[in-house]
Amino acid sequence: MASEQQALMSTPRRSLGAPIPSNVVALDARQLIELADLVAERLAVNGGEQSPWLTVDEAADYLRCKPKRVYDLLSQQRLPRHKDGSRVLLHRAELDAYLAGTLLTPGSNVALQSGSQSDGRMTDPGVAA
Repeated sequence: MASEQQALMSTPRRSLGAPIPSNVVALDARQLIELADLVAERLAVNGGEQSPWLTVDEAADYLRCKPKRVYDLLSQQRLPRHKDGSRVLLHRAELDAYLAGTLLTPGSNVALQSGSQSDGRMTDPGVAA
């Protein structure tokens, strides 16, 4: 049975009638596992760092709300807006400051320097507790 699997893995296959390019390499199970381990290791090293900059959709996921809520907060100037061309970006530390109820003045980078962490409470700085 193992020889049948090896034969199947080494036999070139056609996908939807298109020929397989000559630069495609067939891997056995052991090689595939080694490759997966290498990819996982590289992702852990290179992908471990999260960018502090979030798009509106990412910020909405981070805040666990809809993107419209993020746009509303930006329009109300309750969150600082940063632009990269046509993209609107938000800084993770500024979102944490908003959640913590810390009011940021326009142009203030206190939250960016402090690296504040949210305690997980969603509070509205405009409403007294």
